[in-house]
Amino acid sequence: MFSFAIHVCSVLLALSGLVHGLPGILEDPEAAGPPSGYSIVPIEWDVPIDLNTPGSATVHLSGTIQDVVARMEEDYPGWNKTFSQPDEHYDALRQHIRH
Repeated sequence: MFSFAIHVCSVLLALSGLVHGLPGILEDPEAAGPPSGYSIVPIEWDVPIDLNTPGSATVHLSGTIQDVVARMEEDYPGWNKTFSQPDEHYDALRQHIRH
């Protein structure tokens, strides 16, 4: 019974250390760094400037998709709105597929 109590105490101490260290990791996930033998590579994107024109010019950006959308909105106000709303060609294609 005594060894069980020691085991429970050691598990609780380990969990306590994890819980106390967790807020720091959640605030800055990169502070923990990648697992041993791995590295973090930024994602690169070629983003079309005009989403309604096939083959339009693109901008090369890196970061998360949230970073890229924010940057495109900053450089091209209204860009995300054009992405979020299908154009007439898309609507026509959808109608064609339904029939």
